[in-house]
Formats: sequence, structure tokens, C-alpha cells
Amino acid sequence: MQNISTPAGLANRRAYTIAQAAEMLGVHKVSVYRRIYSGEIKVLKGFGRLTIPATELDRFLSQVEEYTPRHRRGYGRARAGVQI
Repeated sequence: MQNISTPAGLANRRAYTIAQAAEMLGVHKVSVYRRIYSGEIKVLKGFGRLTIPATELDRFLSQVEEYTPRHRRGYGRARAGVQI
């Protein structure tokens, strides 16, 4: 899998802070912390902060399932008595 890149110039780094990883994933950093505490993302501790290796972000993204919306009843069809 290719290394993740972002317009913020964070590509080709070996590790990212929680805030940088959240920005790259397009989520709030609390969401990243939840994944860390659940064990889904592994971090390194050092230099007074937690960092996420680029390889770990790649591994996490490769395991995420693609979202497929379910077909909802009545969605996209005219209902009885309702004009579109």
C-alpha cells in the first residue's frame, strides 16, 4: 500500500502526532484516541508525546471496510398518496 499523503505537506514522514493523523484521516483527534485505546491503532511513546508510525496508519487503513449503503424501504419511490 502506498504511503498516505495530504495537501498539508505531511507525506513521507515516518511518524505522525495524533493531531496530524486525525487531519490526514479527516476525523477529530478524539476519534483517533478512541481507536488507540481500543487497540485498533498502535502508537509509539517517546519525545514526550505519542506518535503513530506511517506503517501503522497504512495498516489501519488497509483493514477498514468500505461503506456500502443499505437500500431503505420507500426511499427513492413515491409513497402512496404522496406526489413528487
